[in-house]
Amino acid sequence: MAPTRTAERIAAGLGLQADSTSSLSAADQGGAEEGGSSYAALLSPQNRRNTLFLWAVFFIVMFAFYFANTWTPQLLTEVGFTPRRGSWAA
Repeated sequence: MAPTRTAERIAAGLGLQADSTSSLSAADQGGAEEGGSSYAALLSPQNRRNTLFLWAVFFIVMFAFYFANTWTPQLLTEVGFTPRRGSWAA
C-alpha cells in the first residue's frame, strides 16, 4: 500500500480531511513558528496533555533505573548477600 493511501486511511479513521497534495503548515505542527521550533508549543493546549504524560513517563523510567542500579545491590547486601554478590545485581 502506498504511503499516501495509508496516510489518507489514517486521516479518515481519525475523522480528518486528508489532502495528499498538501503538506503540514506550521499551525498543524503544534503552533511552532515556520523555520524553527517553539518550546511554548510543547505546552500549548493541544499538546499539553501528551507533553506532561511523556515527561512523567520519562522521570518514572529514570527513577526505575536509578533504583535498580543503586538501591538493589544495597538491599541484597542487607538481606544476606555478600557485597560482591549484591553488586552483581546491578
